[in-house]
Amino acid sequence: MGKLCYFDIHGRAAPIRMLLAHKGIEYEDERLSFEAFGALKAAGKVKALPVWEEDGKIFNESKALLRFLGTRHGYYPRDVNIAWQCDALVDYFPALVEKFNKHFLSEEFPEEVLDDFKETMDKLMEKCETQLTKHGKKFLVNENLTIADFMIFGNIASWFCNDSFVFKEQTADLMEELRDDHRMFFKWVDYMKEECAEHLEKREARKF
Repeated sequence: MGKLCYFDIHGRAAPIRMLLAHKGIEYEDERLSFEAFGALKAAGKVKALPVWEEDGKIFNESKALLRFLGTRHGYYPRDVNIAWQCDALVDYFPALVEKFNKHFLSEEFPEEVLDDFKETMDKLMEKCETQLTKHGKKFLVNENLTIADFMIFGNIASWFCNDSFVFKEQTADLMEELRDDHRMFFKWVDYMKEECAEHLEKREARKF
């Protein structure tokens, strides 16, 4: 049995946990405190999280790890052109949104950051809708789920499908405004909610 090691938040591990839950894979889900991670890092045992441990081997880098597990469990396209579209979205998303993580951690979300968050979500939704329009399929790059769907929905579900989200009150109106302009994106979100309903219901309440 494999082991996923990450902090006790959804964060970067959310897409991985969602993928494994969707496939029904049993694994050990080790949650570290920030202090425990600091000690491991200082001892040279890990450099960053998440990591996946299996058969004495350690796999790291969250995007590569999502691709590794997605390939193994049938969520990575075999067609090279579709795989490129998939990878493009997987690579695009973290660079777009990771600037907000420090605000989630500090629980400080000033007005100018909220404006930036709305603009960033608008860009993300436009990009996803362009992709959905291009091929007319149910999910982001194909008729079937891929790691691109888990990467994007796994993260945004930690914010907008999460009653414990640290900035739920500040972002609620923002999302309703965006919904009016991005109905195709939210139709995809509804598909993802259906696909991952059991996981969303059972997962632990965390701030993000």
